[in-house]
Amino acid sequence: MHSSPLLSLCMIVKNEEAMLPRCLKSVSGLVDEIIIVDTGSTDSTREIGKKFNARVFDCAWDDNFSNARNFSLAQASGEWILVLDADEVLVFESRDQVKKLLSEPGVEGYFIRIVNLLGALREFETSEDFVVRLFRNKPEYRFTGAIHEQVRPSISHHAGENFLKRAPLTIYHDGYLSELIQKKGKVKRNTSVIIKALREQPGDPFLLYSLGCEYFVSDCFKEALSLFRQALSAISVREGYMPDLIIKMGLCLYKLGELSEMDLLITRYKDLYPLAPELSFLSGLTKLDMGKLSEAEQDINECMMHLSFGSPHYLGIKKHQVYQVLGEINEAKHSWDKAVKFYFLALQSQPNYLYPLHKLVNIYKNHHPGVRLEDFLGFCPPDTKYRLLTKLDWEIDDEAVIYLILGLIRDIMISDLNIAQLFIPRFLEILNDKQIALKNLRTAATAALAKAAVTLACYKAVEVGNTSEICKKLMDNIKDILLWKDENKP
Repeated sequence: MHSSPLLSLCMIVKNEEAMLPRCLKSVSGLVDEIIIVDTGSTDSTREIGKKFNARVFDCAWDDNFSNARNFSLAQASGEWILVLDADEVLVFESRDQVKKLLSEPGVEGYFIRIVNLLGALREFETSEDFVVRLFRNKPEYRFTGAIHEQVRPSISHHAGENFLKRAPLTIYHDGYLSELIQKKGKVKRNTSVIIKALREQPGDPFLLYSLGCEYFVSDCFKEALSLFRQALSAISVREGYMPDLIIKMGLCLYKLGELSEMDLLITRYKDLYPLAPELSFLSGLTKLDMGKLSEAEQDINECMMHLSFGSPHYLGIKKHQVYQVLGEINEAKHSWDKAVKFYFLALQSQPNYLYPLHKLVNIYKNHHPGVRLEDFLGFCPPDTKYRLLTKLDWEIDDEAVIYLILGLIRDIMISDLNIAQLFIPRFLEILNDKQIALKNLRTAATAALAKAAVTLACYKAVEVGNTSEICKKLMDNIKDILLWKDENKP
């Protein structure tokens, strides 16, 4: 039995009534004490904290995140401290798993894997990092830095880097989703904090890098690049944020079309661990845009060879992105069969991402690859196809819609009759709902043919004519509609 709490959760918040309950629920039953430091909320944040039995303190905001963090640490009475933000949730196996970590001798703190959700809510990407968020409650362990504050330097200074281990825990963070960034004005707030800090520490490379990151997420690539250049000229390769700086600088150069400088950057830092896969990927994109197709293919294959998709990396590269670039390289080389193969792999890896599907259809419309289009209809399960059909705009995304309809008919035709009859009512419901206001003649004709095909499919086990052959002809008609080329379009 501990005389004091074992684990204290320490948070700083402001106007987090929407996010805070989710965060606190994620650690319910795990933490023994909750410390919430409020920096000026005008909503119900404080009241929500108290409902979770948190000790709530006020702290005047002075444009310095470390000061607020350290004030929260000073209020904690636990033997260990866990630091979370309101837009984060902690994922762990059990309380016993965490208690075992806290009883490990010779450990002063733990790196925790943080998965950042980036971009738009419906089509987000992820990036990953490891940050010290769980550590012993000692007065010498304090955060530093006005923004992007870290406690790791003080632990390393007082105890040594060897006393920091990695915990099998994950924090999911969605505060970088574009909708939330815009809603909460994070970029404006962070920029103000960093500019104030730079007045006090002009030329500080970490602050220059941090300000560059704020411009970067705002798509102000020219301004970000200028700051990244200044930061790069003043830091050592041993700095922990060096790899991310190189990657973001490379992306700025790519976005701005500065391909020659980007090529020099990649050549200079390609051997800097652990950047090889990321820089190979960027190099491949650069060579593709420069028309150096064989070199581009070599770079992307090298990226694929060294990239571990289950491990964190700075670009957050996904399989479908690598396959897509390989598809584009082979399309540019007029290697239609290989292009089709890689676009299919991209589509299979991420069915919600429809760009490879459009590329596939265009190749089949305009060229004659040796692989049948029908061989790619089973790229994802029926449930995924249903969800996509419901989500898509049938007027605009007609090619994707027709392809998905073909795929669902194929799923029904190859299924056992009992299974097929489970698919059919849901499929018909989608077709009927979407057909009501449909003005696009291609999708309207496809929907009508699809309804006929799935109706006939109900009789495929009954000897009433050759229904399978009729269904196949209907599918051929739908394929003709899909691959119909409008000569009037540019």
